[in-house]
Amino acid sequence: MATTTRRSGNALGESRVLIDDVKPFAVVDDLAELSGPSRGVVTLDHSILWAPGGPDVSLDTIGGVRLVYRAVLSEGTRADVVAILNRDLLTRVWARLTLPRRVRKAWEDRFPELKALSEELDHQLAAQYG
Repeated sequence: MATTTRRSGNALGESRVLIDDVKPFAVVDDLAELSGPSRGVVTLDHSILWAPGGPDVSLDTIGGVRLVYRAVLSEGTRADVVAILNRDLLTRVWARLTLPRRVRKAWEDRFPELKALSEELDHQLAAQYG
C-alpha cells in the first residue's frame, strides 16, 4: 500500500506518516450492495462509534444520518458498510458528509456518480458565494 507523507508542522520540518494516511477503510464494488436501513435506529458497534449517548443513532434526523455514515465509512468493515449503509440515503447525503480525504477520494474514484454530487454542491456554493 502506498502512503502519502505529510509535513507534521513541527519546527524541524520533519515528515511523518499520519494515521489518516494508513488507516484501512472499506469500499464496496457496487453501490447496489448497500442494503442497510433508510430510517429508524441503528446500533453501531463500539469499534465504529465511540461517542457520548451510546451506540444507538437515529436515521430519522440529518444529524444522525451524518454521524452514522461518517463513522461507518471511516471506521467500518466491508460487512458493516454493506449492512448499515443504504444506497439511496448515501447518495442523498454524500456531498455534505465530512469525511477523511482518503475515504472521500477512494469512494469518488470508484463511483463517479458520487464525485458528480460533490462537484454539483461545489458549483452551487461557488455560485452563491463567488
